[in-house]
Amino acid sequence: MPYKTGGGDKLQLYNSRNGEYIRNPICEQDEENLVMQKLFGVNTNKKISYPIKGIHDEDYLDLIIKYCLDYSNPQISDRKLTDYLLVPQPKKDKSKILNSIGYDINNFNELKKQLLIGSNFKRCYVQAFTETKLLINVETKLYNKKNNKYYYCTTAWFVETNFTLRFVTLIPEVYSYEKN
Repeated sequence: MPYKTGGGDKLQLYNSRNGEYIRNPICEQDEENLVMQKLFGVNTNKKISYPIKGIHDEDYLDLIIKYCLDYSNPQISDRKLTDYLLVPQPKKDKSKILNSIGYDINNFNELKKQLLIGSNFKRCYVQAFTETKLLINVETKLYNKKNNKYYYCTTAWFVETNFTLRFVTLIPEVYSYEKN
């Protein structure tokens, strides 16, 4: 049976004989394993599966985000800040925004610290899920050094295969969640 989109936006197995969709059984098994381990603490002796396009659906991605991501040590490359975010770019220049709230190349470590403390990983959603990547958007607030308030934005993070997080970029648009 081929995979088709059906029953919402989920990739499911489609039976052309009876026109019915069923959820991918591999996704069902992986989800059951994840729930048993993370929610009920049962050692199933199975590895939690990194999401695979065509097998795993949005429900599985939601469980991965909620229970499997390692928020303890998100990684931000110094070069991402010093060679990209804080340097004027021909397109999608974020350095002007960051400069306007008090961050520049001379205090990139302060920006790094603010990105780590200001990113609310409990408030995130999937930005992109393809054959090669899983990206999440995270609600982030940065301390505005010039007016002692907060600048609200979104940050994008790549989910590694071991469920650790690596910083990708800052998205200046305000996150859609309510700000606390």
